[in-house]
Amino acid sequence: MKKFETEYNVTSEVFQKKFSAENLKKGDQDYIEWAGELKIREKIVEDLRKLKEIEYVAH
Repeated sequence: MKKFETEYNVTSEVFQKKFSAENLKKGDQDYIEWAGELKIREKIVEDLRKLKEIEYVAH
């Protein structure tokens, strides 16, 4: 994601809210790749949140 943020000089949050493939130099390729990376990050963050909620009980 950092690669895209640097190349387009915009945060991923702004990208998600305001960009379409037409806004990017490489069009669909960059859009799909960047959006895909963001989706993976969201999934990882959600999985980590769930793992942190697990309470370990020792007997």
